[in-house]
Amino acid sequence: MSDREDVAQFAFDAVKGMADATGGVDGKGIPKPDPGFMLVLERCGISLDDFIQGLMEAGGAGFAAHLPPGHIHAFRDLMMPALVRVGAVTERSRTLYAAEASRCGRTSARSSRWKTTPPATSRF
Repeated sequence: MSDREDVAQFAFDAVKGMADATGGVDGKGIPKPDPGFMLVLERCGISLDDFIQGLMEAGGAGFAAHLPPGHIHAFRDLMMPALVRVGAVTERSRTLYAAEASRCGRTSARSSRWKTTPPATSRF
């Protein structure tokens, strides 16, 4: 595997790990706890059960965690275009991203934009 493919694989693994931590591409899976967040709760003296109970109470009181229209999505709007610009998304890794999205029954008009964005000239 070339250096560029190594970087592309690393980027894919990192993005997939972050997506899996939030329930997968479609958000419907079981979220994997973020070790960093668990450490924050521990250092603040908050048990995970108390935190989850607080979230449920907030939801019951009408607090909605839905983002407003026009919000910036970290993966779609920032990370993926940046990875394409620096050349960290290759034809091989595009198939990995596409397979992961289709596994969840998801397609994105934005992904077609990534296909047409020329990769940056880089040392990879």
